Amino acid sequence: MKKNLLFIIILFAGYMNIRGQSAGASLGGGLINGNSPSVSSYSASLFLETPLLYNSFSLRLSLLYAADYNQLVPNSTNIYNPFIKGISLKTLTTQNFSGSYYLDEGIGLLMLNDRIFSNSDYIDYGFVISIGAGFDLRHDNPTGLRIGAGVDYGFTFTNTYAKYFSLHLIGQYFF
Repeated sequence: MKKNLLFIIILFAGYMNIRGQSAGASLGGGLINGNSPSVSSYSASLFLETPLLYNSFSLRLSLLYAADYNQLVPNSTNIYNPFIKGISLKTLTTQNFSGSYYLDEGIGLLMLNDRIFSNSDYIDYGFVISIGAGFDLRHDNPTGLRIGAGVDYGFTFTNTYAKYFSLHLIGQYFF
């Protein structure tokens, strides 16, 4: 898995050197599960994005980590805290509105590493859908910052049927 992940990142980074690009991060909370009841979680994501066609479509490569909130609590008695980590490749479309508002919608492929139970370590494949909205602070400049909020829902259809739901804040810088 690590070799495939490294190959995808290098290929994507090479493509991004040819085209315009942006990078960003998200932080939020939600739910994770995989052959188990849902667990409340925090989530963090890093992503790279590049335009595809006429700047109305883009391709986003994201790395995701979501874990049980108890991992953040000091003096927790839990010996093991459930988590998932994954990678997704989404196609997004953006609508820009007057007043520097934007709306993103996306769908793509997902690979999750399910570590919900201490004795589980499964790779699951599936899909992710997302929607985000916010403020574009670039003011018609090609470089600058966008901030907003978004929702991601990722689900898999192999092994443990792992899935996640994340409600998060997003920061994205265009360079």
